Order: sequence, then structure tokens, then C-alpha cells
Amino acid sequence: MAPSETITNTIDMLKPISPVAHQILAIAADPGAGASDLAEVIIFDPSVTANILRVCNSAYFGLPVRVDSIQHAVSLLGMDRIVEIIIVHLATGCLQQPSGSHGSDTASGWIRSVASAFLAKSIGMEKNSPEIPFLFTAALLKDIGVSIMASCNKSGRSKVQELVAGRGYAILDAEREVYSIDHAMLGAMITDKWNFSAKMSHLISYHHAPLQGIHADRDAAAVYLADIICSMTDSRNRWDAPPHDSYDQALGKLDYSGFDVYRLAEKGLNCSAAARIMFEALQ
Repeated sequence: MAPSETITNTIDMLKPISPVAHQILAIAADPGAGASDLAEVIIFDPSVTANILRVCNSAYFGLPVRVDSIQHAVSLLGMDRIVEIIIVHLATGCLQQPSGSHGSDTASGWIRSVASAFLAKSIGMEKNSPEIPFLFTAALLKDIGVSIMASCNKSGRSKVQELVAGRGYAILDAEREVYSIDHAMLGAMITDKWNFSAKMSHLISYHHAPLQGIHADRDAAAVYLADIICSMTDSRNRWDAPPHDSYDQALGKLDYSGFDVYRLAEKGLNCSAAARIMFEALQ
């Protein structure tokens, strides 16, 4: 059996994201929805509520009062922030599979995914994206394909690193050399299986080449740029260097300059720090 067949046949082993995620994203997209709508969706999953309240009462927010209900949390922090916490909670199972991110341990992979989601949201807000929760989720899930690869062939990540750092391969080319498939393509297959939208699968499939395909828009550029910046500001992942053509094109698509990159890098560091605090709160 070819390596790619072995990997794709193990997709069922990945702990799926809860179907509740689709309902949460629908609520987030509905301007008329409120705290009661969120409460109705998660009422039968006490672990979701417990983790939301745990994060709300942690150093992550540093609130002066204790939060004791979803309604109270929404009134203090707003719907968008609570939706983010719920989506992160629901995605944690698949983000904490072996190797989490590019050859890193579970915790650092989770932190990098969440940090890039925070940064993609920030970029989306700067550029007036109409689908901020969708953008956040795409950036959060973009590297789930790495988990499947690592579970099938743990030594493969070292071979990928060697090709990238030692022989100048682009990350996806190196993965295709080692696994006969890349993590972006595999991630899109996973989100298709989980019944996410075609655009979600596209953003994940093209998050290393954001201006290709039918959804080559600012959202795609935002997911890509958030990933690249969080990678560049994380010393453990410096071997995962950006392909310059896509990098320059994404900056152009978003009307960003070199100065903006330095500003976003500062935000990226802050996003990573916030993600670490959230990780600790969810333990």
C-alpha cells in the first residue's frame, strides 16, 4: 500500500470535531443570535460550559468578577469572544493528536494553531472581513493533516525537516516526497469528511498558496499570513520558511507593507502568549 493510501485510510482514527461546531458557526453568523442561543446548543454538553467558564475566570481575561453562566460571560466579553472559546474547546481533541504541528510537541502545536487563529481574526478585522468566526476556524484547523501524518509515520517529520532545512525543499514538496501527500491536501480531506463548507476546505487546502483556486481572496491571504508570521516568530519552527512568491502576493492582496509585517509580528507574539494562557486554563 502506498504511503498516501495508508495515511488517508487512517482519517477515521482522528478524533472528529463535534457537529456542534457547525451550529456555533451558524449562530456566530446570525446577527440576531444571543447568549440564549449559545446556551441551548451546548446545554447537553456540560464539559463545554465548564471549560468556557474556566477560561473566562482564568488569567487569560483577568476579569474583576467571577463568571457563573454563559449569559454572564456573553454580557461581559461579547458573543464573538465566547464563540472563539467554544470553537477552540471543540477543536482541542483533533489539535492534540500526536505531533500537533510541524514536528513539534502536542502543546506547542496547539498553541501555534490557536495563536494563528487569533492573528487571522485580527487581520480579518483590520480588512473588514464579513466572516470573522469562519476565518478564525479555518486558521485554527489548517494543520490538522499533520496529525494524521505523524500518527502513521512519526519518523517522517524528521525526514521532512531534513529536506526543508538541508536541501531547500518547500514544506509541501518535502511532505509529498516523504508521504506521497501533503498536510494541506489531507486537511481539506478531513474537513470535507466533517461536512465543513467548500470554502473552509479550500482555505485549508491552499493555506500555503493562498492566491490559487476559486477562493483566492483576502480571507485566504489572511489565513496564510497568520500562519507564516506565527511560524517565523516561533524559534522551534524556523525551518518552515515562507515561499517568497506567495508571501509577497499575500501582502499585496491585503495591502500590507513591510512595516505592517513588523507590526503583525508583534501581534503574533502577543497571540502566542494569549494562546499559552488559554492552554493552561483548559488543562
